[in-house]
Amino acid sequence: MIRRMFHSVDRPLLYATLILILGGFLILASASMVLSQKHYGTSTYYAVHQVFYAGTLGILGFLAGIGIHYRFWRRVALPLMCVSLVFLALLFFPQLGVAS
Repeated sequence: MIRRMFHSVDRPLLYATLILILGGFLILASASMVLSQKHYGTSTYYAVHQVFYAGTLGILGFLAGIGIHYRFWRRVALPLMCVSLVFLALLFFPQLGVAS
């Protein structure tokens, strides 16, 4: 069953996704080296946490999402997009933030 599932994978989409993930990780690792060294004594603190926590949650989300039929995602796409836009609009209200 798993072999059949990966046989029908859209390879260009898979490669584009992997390139974006790798590029984002490299940018995070590069940008956080100095800050990580200053606060935690190691230059890889943020990169390691990104791999462990975001990687674990990403894999779990992938496994949960792959088991749901695409018609469900088609049905909830518009409501989820509307909720996302509301949250995006809330970013422009500084009163909702936390003072540091």
